[in-house]
Amino acid sequence: MFKCEQLNTLADLLKHLHRVTGIKFSLYDADERIIYTSSSPCAFCCQLSLTAAACTRCLAGDNSIIKESCRCGKVVHRCHAGLLKAAVPVMEHGCHIATVLLSELLDDAPIEQQWQQTRALCSGHPQIDALRSSFEDLRVITQEELDSCLRLVYACISDAQLEGMPLTSAVTDGERLLAYIDRYYAMPLSLDTLCRALSMGKTKLCAIARRESGMSVSHMIAARRVLAAQGLLKNTNAPIQEIAERVGIPDYNYFSKVFKSSCSVTPSEYRRLYRL
Repeated sequence: MFKCEQLNTLADLLKHLHRVTGIKFSLYDADERIIYTSSSPCAFCCQLSLTAAACTRCLAGDNSIIKESCRCGKVVHRCHAGLLKAAVPVMEHGCHIATVLLSELLDDAPIEQQWQQTRALCSGHPQIDALRSSFEDLRVITQEELDSCLRLVYACISDAQLEGMPLTSAVTDGERLLAYIDRYYAMPLSLDTLCRALSMGKTKLCAIARRESGMSVSHMIAARRVLAAQGLLKNTNAPIQEIAERVGIPDYNYFSKVFKSSCSVTPSEYRRLYRL
């Protein structure tokens, strides 16, 4: 399970990602309490906070998107003032551990068009001209940039999961292999990747896999991905295609084949049978 130091590692990685992208990241725990934020509220959000009603709607909106991401996986939508927000859940074995929130963004549609939508949503604001001025300073992001950023967030989450993974000489090679697959199953993994990461040859690695699990390396990876998929199918409403991507098998048909081979039912059938 995620430990406090792993969440601290994730917060530190998000800080570096903010420095590169200029995007605001916030990290919330499973109880929707903020653990970390990469920057103070932007001028636009500060202007909005002049009214208590806007503050209440902002807090309610954050809590809503966090809850939705817990159920459905990553979520992108507009906040109460028309700004773009995205939430990425931190899941482990199908359990919600934390949430990464990206906020204070505009898409690449015409600024005037987006402003008119925001103006309508904030029609009662006492300083609408100042609000517009700060609106025009918001970070604009294309869909391609947003998709890339979300992929980097998932990479940060995977890296944070490695925090505390034992790699000392007191740990056996079998334990190192199992731990590495357990932490990196969602990333592209191959025999060559594992050999490089664990500094051992293919013959030795394959022998260790057989000894530890009775399976080949590829079957060990597939089994760990299926286990993660089972948790997501039971505990979230995320589309099956997204679950396939999140566990490291982006090809939907291949994912279904691997899952059915392991569980004797398709992913959708599994969800109907075992949904909590």
